[in-house]
Amino acid sequence: MERSAEKLLISELSKGSIIAFNDLYNKYCDCLFSFSLLLLKNHHGAEEVVQHVFIKVWEKRATLNPELSFKSYIFTITKNHIFKLLSQSLKKKIQIDELNTHFHNCLDNPSFDLIYSELKEKARIEISDLPGQRRKVFIMRRRLNLTNYEIADILDISVNTVKRHMNLALKSLDQVLISHYIFILIAISLQH
Repeated sequence: MERSAEKLLISELSKGSIIAFNDLYNKYCDCLFSFSLLLLKNHHGAEEVVQHVFIKVWEKRATLNPELSFKSYIFTITKNHIFKLLSQSLKKKIQIDELNTHFHNCLDNPSFDLIYSELKEKARIEISDLPGQRRKVFIMRRRLNLTNYEIADILDISVNTVKRHMNLALKSLDQVLISHYIFILIAISLQH
């Protein structure tokens, strides 16, 4: 596709043309996917990045400037989103590593089985207390290992709704379980 044809598509997209959106998607989705896969090394994650980028393009369509490079624009969105994902992943890994260190220190403690049982029960209760749709999404994703797309299809909701339910469920579980875990660690450390 030559530059003038792409400018016309961007101009049409900024007016809300779904056909122009689809043409631009078809032109760039494979190279964005390859770029994302190269950085993330995760097929599903790369698909979600491409989806995120084109959702952003659609949301910002009215502000697109046909004179600017569309390719640069979408690759910048892609790069920034991947860096955000990697940064979040690294932060979670650091938190998990810190918790694992404390956890392994507790393995030698006779109270470990009690701690594990309490955390498992607390998680079960917290999951059962999640609102209905959020609980379904969480169970389908974590226990049945379904993808966001599969869950969305089964529950007849959007993929973004699935993601929102998962994020809210995980935040809820993180808050309750981490505070409970820290409380137990403090209680054990006071025993010594």
